[in-house]
Amino acid sequence: MKFYKRILALTLSISFVFANIQSVNAISSVEKIQGKNKYEIAGKIADKNAYKTAILINTSNSIADGLSASGLAGALNAPILLTEKNTIPTETYARLKNVSKVYIIGGTYSISTSVENSLKSKKMKVVRIKGNDRIKTSYNVAKEINSIKKVNTVMLTNAYKGEADAISIASVAARDKAPIILTNGQSIPFSTSGLKSYAIGGTASMSTTLVNNTKSTRLGGSTRFETNKAIINKFYKDAREFYIAGAYELTNALVGSSLSKHGPMVLVNDGSNKSILKNAKKITSIGYIDSNIVQQCLNITNGIGDINTGVVKNVKPTTKTIKDGMYKVGKDISAGEYLITSNSGSYASYYEVTSDSTGNADSILSNDIFSGTRYITLKNGQYIKIEDSTMILAKYAKAQKAKNGKFGNGMYKIGLEIPAGEHIIMSNSSDAYYEVRNDSLGNADGIVTNDTFSGRRYITVEEGQYLILNDCYLIENE
Repeated sequence: MKFYKRILALTLSISFVFANIQSVNAISSVEKIQGKNKYEIAGKIADKNAYKTAILINTSNSIADGLSASGLAGALNAPILLTEKNTIPTETYARLKNVSKVYIIGGTYSISTSVENSLKSKKMKVVRIKGNDRIKTSYNVAKEINSIKKVNTVMLTNAYKGEADAISIASVAARDKAPIILTNGQSIPFSTSGLKSYAIGGTASMSTTLVNNTKSTRLGGSTRFETNKAIINKFYKDAREFYIAGAYELTNALVGSSLSKHGPMVLVNDGSNKSILKNAKKITSIGYIDSNIVQQCLNITNGIGDINTGVVKNVKPTTKTIKDGMYKVGKDISAGEYLITSNSGSYASYYEVTSDSTGNADSILSNDIFSGTRYITLKNGQYIKIEDSTMILAKYAKAQKAKNGKFGNGMYKIGLEIPAGEHIIMSNSSDAYYEVRNDSLGNADGIVTNDTFSGRRYITVEEGQYLILNDCYLIENE
């Protein structure tokens, strides 16, 4: 009967895990587009689509000329690739093998004639778009877009202190094939009559006079994060797929603008407002983003931590022994790995980890009826219920030792309590059970191998794994 309970608990755990994945609008990981440098990142983004035309920009010293490239990329269905001033990096050249036409954005101060000539030597047609300054360059890019597709919408940004704002609108510009026109923030030397015009940024970068004179719709806030959120709310209503990029690594967000047909680009930083991600079903990061920031993004989708930033306040490590009850991780107890110890020798002890406090079966992440001990890793925002048992952070628990040369019912750390290698286990009944795990999360994914048996078994375990023994024992030093 003991074994029946064990199998029932394990079966419930497996079924609940899958039910939870299907029913909860939460994600557990972020997909990544990364590379050894910015050139490879841009190249990997380019690889996601077929193209015969490409756009080259240089962001080594300034991102200014490249700011206007996204609208052109959308009009041409072309990727934005990165180059150095005098040489084209290997990662970029590899993406130009099948290209017949290349646009260079900026003058020779940004991208030299030698780069242009090297492209022409490969029989590529080269079109350089430049101006006396970044503002004139953006005008000329807009004219080129208009020659490809009639322009009916323009995005106005500040050329000198609105780079982050321009990056936030870049994905929209690429999607809608709309030019980003750089301004001095006070006026523009052309008419917006007949055009839908958006002024991107708060009053510190785009004056009220400019907004009124151009009859523009302002999309902005007091910070780059507020502006970014305003843009997403305007142009990506009900979005479920998002891209994230470092708020101060703007090149990654710019080259990622070509992915805009899938979802908006969210600028993120440690402690920044990420509430726009709360309904995300998929998040992809562009370039390296600190793991702490990525976790904050995931926290938002899972309803963990601060509702705006995803930051979880540190809870002092729980040093005391925890008794029967239900506890919220991150509030009542700290996150981490715990050792749960049964209060009795029979299979009367029980633990249950859930994603919420509804009591619904779908919320159960892991559970077990057990005798002896169990290790379990808990994350902030989860709940744990224990019955007929006690619990303590594993780092404060004493290592379990063999009794009379035997490790009996319980869960053991390999390398700490049981040495790695080959061991003999013996059954106490005809329904003995063992399980080798890679982790202490308690779900089915962590199982390496398991079996019910009677009699004698050889098993091999590796350091860092865990071993569960039910109605059986491992013979020490044999």
